[in-house]
Amino acid sequence: MEILLESENVLGKRKCLALIKKILTESQESKIDSIKVYGRKKQEHFPEWTTELTISNKVTVNITELAQKRNIESIIAVLYGDLNTNAIDVKASWKDDCLRITLVSEKELSPKFASTIKNKIFDLDIENCKKIRICSQLTNDDFPDWLEEFNKEKFQSPEITRPSVAISSTASKLALLNKEMLKQLLIL
Repeated sequence: MEILLESENVLGKRKCLALIKKILTESQESKIDSIKVYGRKKQEHFPEWTTELTISNKVTVNITELAQKRNIESIIAVLYGDLNTNAIDVKASWKDDCLRITLVSEKELSPKFASTIKNKIFDLDIENCKKIRICSQLTNDDFPDWLEEFNKEKFQSPEITRPSVAISSTASKLALLNKEMLKQLLIL
């Protein structure tokens, strides 16, 4: 099977491929094993990019499970589903236990996107993801407009101190205080 994607603007290859693969992989009735995808601008004769995808429907693949196992393409697909916009291209990579995400757009993005993405990534509970670095960048810029980093440990609920420990600590302080008061009474 071959698909030609045509648009007024340059199409985000990664985004298009993630969406096509997700749709075909989740389709239980599909008998497609491979697909060739072309992306080009309208009025152009030759595609700007071409890729062949291999689709395996023999085993149902859960994008969320793959994302939890640090699969970059699946993480990007999950984020695209949450962003629900074609105006933002998402790029991601791993550096040790840090997931680095770059949002690329024609227009400047609000840093509120960082909070949305952080919450989604922490909800996914990705293996060995201890830090997230999110930045936003305009399409033709080399440097980000903003950058935010989040450590997972800071956003987990704090441990609750057990009351028995607090009570025993307080009880021992009272016992010492009572001892001192008793000594002073005996001296008088």
